[in-house]
This record gives sequence, structure tokens and C-alpha cells, in this order.
Amino acid sequence: MGTFEYQAIDQQGKVSRGTIEADTAKIARQRLRESGHVPTRLDEITAAINSKDSPFFSRRISNRDLALMTRQFSVLLKSGLPLSEVLTILSKQTSKKRIQKIIYSLRSSILEGRSLSDAIALLGQTFPPLYKASIAAGETSGKLVEIFENLADYLEEKADIHQKIKLSLLYPVILTIVSISVIIGLLVFVIPEIVSVFESLEQQLPEITMALINTSEYLKTHGIFILLGLGVMAITVRLLLKVEKIRLAVHRLILKLPLLGQISTISNTARFTRTLAILSKSEVETINSLNIASQVLANQAIKQAVETAAQMVREGSSISQALNSSGYFPELTIQLISSGETSGNLSDMLDSTARYHEREIQSYTSTLVGIFEPVLILAMGGIVLTIVIAILLPIFEMNQLVG
Repeated sequence: MGTFEYQAIDQQGKVSRGTIEADTAKIARQRLRESGHVPTRLDEITAAINSKDSPFFSRRISNRDLALMTRQFSVLLKSGLPLSEVLTILSKQTSKKRIQKIIYSLRSSILEGRSLSDAIALLGQTFPPLYKASIAAGETSGKLVEIFENLADYLEEKADIHQKIKLSLLYPVILTIVSISVIIGLLVFVIPEIVSVFESLEQQLPEITMALINTSEYLKTHGIFILLGLGVMAITVRLLLKVEKIRLAVHRLILKLPLLGQISTISNTARFTRTLAILSKSEVETINSLNIASQVLANQAIKQAVETAAQMVREGSSISQALNSSGYFPELTIQLISSGETSGNLSDMLDSTARYHEREIQSYTSTLVGIFEPVLILAMGGIVLTIVIAILLPIFEMNQLVG
């Protein structure tokens, strides 16, 4: 049975949209006519699954939406409902069309006899690799409900951390944009008006005032070219970073920088250990877990190191020894993983490590924002003070001459 999205005209001439389930498109149209609707468009949702050109399934679900859907999945499965009925209920719980279509696609695949992991795999990049591997492991081990609970906890925590970081960065970003806009506005619109008054007096202006006037004129004349140049530079950098060798070299350089390198190392370690902990709890095979965990890493150098570590584990090395050989992971992380391997409690140790590093990231973010805000205010205040002095100096000189 397939799921079809339709657009139809009812007996009052109003256009209605929705979904209908039927074995074929012909039966779907017939059911719509029987209910007093004339179908004007009918598309099978499952057909979009295999379409490489479909933009609908090219994007992943957001962390917040995926966390909510997974939690609902967990609760409904725990109640003992069949998988197809769980998906039907989920489709009615969301008001977002994109999420609804994804759920309809999963349900159609289930009704065709596929497993949930196969149905998820058919949706390409819609779900992250961690999700696919965990569901597949849950189906194999018979612990699907437990896997969904673990995934829901992980995704909710991940979404909360991202939300906290975004909120902590919101004020500095707004402050920066407003400050730069005010300064540019003063230089481009206010200064020229004041300059016209000084020019009419034919007075010798102080050097600081002349520098301000020259800056204002330069921005008015070349401002558009500066913006275009910055845009071209940003696009060029973006294109260069798509080249694997260049991206790898840049990411290695970042790891060597004093503060930025430490933040990058900690954030990537937190991602890696959190993902590995979930996969370990889901009883995913170790080498497969390492390969999947490498895909969540933002730094290419660390990602390459994890891929090398996976190969070393395949050859008989322990995880801690393999990761330690890269030199990128903190000593504490290596020691905790080693302890977990020795005690047979690896997933709990990885979970503890991830929590520790996630707290570190939040602490770093709070500290940097706390330092950045007063520095930015002082810097912008200094620039505005310079502009005010440059404007007032000629006025003071003029008053002295009159006096």
C-alpha cells in the first residue's frame, strides 16, 4: 500500500490538500471522487524516496525535530503498538509537512514488508548515520525500544547544548552588527554633512579630522567594491576548503593554534565520545562504530585520525591505543577509554567523557562571550570617541579664533 499526496476541489469549489492511502493511484483517485472531491494532483510520496533530484529528502531533519520524533517513537513503541500504527499516530502528531511526508514514506516501506532500518536507509541522508546504525542494531538485538530511548536522550541533550550555545552567542552577534552599522552610518552619512560646513569656512582642519574625512570619502566611493571584494573572498575560501588537501591542512593548522585549537579538539572529542557511547550501548560492532563516529567530526584531521584508528583496531589494537597514536585526543579521554576497555564498562566511560567535554565547551563559550562583550564595547566606544573628537576639534579651534 502506498501513500499519496493530493490536491482536490470539493463540492463547494474549495481547494483541499492532504494525503490518502491506497494500493494504486487509480484507487486513490476513485476514493477521492467517492468522497466528493475532484483530484487535480496526485503524487505518491514513496516515489520521492528514490529520487536523487528531490530536494525534499536531501536535507537532514533538525536536531530538535528528530529528538521530538524519536521520543514519541520511544513512548509509543513502549506501549506495545505495532510499528505501522506508531507511524500513523506520529504523522498526526506533527504539523510540519516535511516531517509528515518522511513518516508517511517510512510507513509505506514498512507496509511493503521492509524493516525500519531499511526504510530509514531508503531516505538517503535524511537521518544521520548514527541513527541508521543504532536502529539496525536494535532490530538485530531485539532492543529497539531501549535504543529509541537512548537516542531520544542523546538527541534532546544535543539539541539543548546547541540551543544554549546559540543563545549565549546571540547577544554578542547582535551587538557587533549594530555597532558596525552605527559606525558605518556615521562615516557615510553624518560625517559628509559636517564636512560641508567646515569646507565653507575654509579653515585648516586638524590631522585627525582630515583622516576621518578621507576615511568617509573612501567608504562612500569604494564601499560597494569593498563589499564585493569581501563576498568574492568568502566564496573563494569556501571553494578552497572543499578541496580535501587544503581543508586537511587548514584543520591541522587550527589544531595548533593556542585557544582555537583547544576548543576544536574538545568539541570534536565531545562529539566523538558521545556518538561512540550511543553506538556502544546499541551494541554496534566496534570498527563500524568508529567509522560512523568519524563522520560526525567537523575537523578533517581528527576525522582522518579516527579512520586510521579504526583500521588499527581491525588489526588487533585496543581503541585507547589506536586513538592515542594520533596525538589529537586529550590524555584524560584516552585514560577513561582505556579504563572502560579494561573494566568492560566502555559505554559508561565514554558517556562520562562526553559529559565532561560538553561541560568544558559550555564553560569555554561562556568565558569567551564574557571576555568578548566588554572588549567589543570598549573598542566600539573608542572608535565613536575618536569620531566625536575629530568633529569637535575644529569647532573648538573655530571658537578660539572667534574669541
